[in-house]
Amino acid sequence: EDLETMNHLATTYTQTNQMEEAKATVIRMTEIASEEPIHFLSLANICYMMEDYQGMDEACKKALSINDQIPVAYFLSAKASIGLGNGINAIAMLTKALMLKDDYAEAYLLRAEVLWKMRQAKDAMEDIEKLLALNPEDESALLLKAEIIAANGDATQAMNHINEVLSMNPFNEMAYLLKGNLFLALKEMDKAIEVYNEAIELKPDFAQAYHERGRAKLEKGDKEGSMDDMKKAIELAPQT
Repeated sequence: EDLETMNHLATTYTQTNQMEEAKATVIRMTEIASEEPIHFLSLANICYMMEDYQGMDEACKKALSINDQIPVAYFLSAKASIGLGNGINAIAMLTKALMLKDDYAEAYLLRAEVLWKMRQAKDAMEDIEKLLALNPEDESALLLKAEIIAANGDATQAMNHINEVLSMNPFNEMAYLLKGNLFLALKEMDKAIEVYNEAIELKPDFAQAYHERGRAKLEKGDKEGSMDDMKKAIELAPQT
């Protein structure tokens, strides 16, 4: 039961999608080295991949009981709280993470996302600006900023941010969805369909683009075209 070997084994199990085996291996590692928080954080990550948010939360708490000065432990705890539907606790955990590491880009983004889901636009935007000060080309931050700005009625500025992302990365799927949805909100169906056409041309298996194009076609009165797109979306992603 060599910990380094067990760590490689857990990694291999994870890479081959044998998650129960990976979890069991890491649990054994936490038993062998019960005062090492890193193993509990590994367990938290595996629980996250398994959508076991309760197990993830417990692993994070154990890690923090050993050492409460680990920013990533608070970050993972926040992700567990989100999975458990506790946005308030997620914000508290992310705030603690940022108190320990004030340049924690992922924590700023996640807190902004949680705040925006709670429709706290001002606070979310503050986190986005802090993140963009660290990395002006952060695509996720720019798109979230565009989404908030669009919701507040400034479609032109929102479109500018979306296009900025697409100029940096023409394969950013979320950018196409946001751009198309913005045109949908403006009742510019032809432009929305053009955006979804471009997205599908770049990625023929882009299920959500088919779904959104179907919505746009339905708004235009093209019921047959809409039905075809909706069927294609379900074929590509039956679970959605």
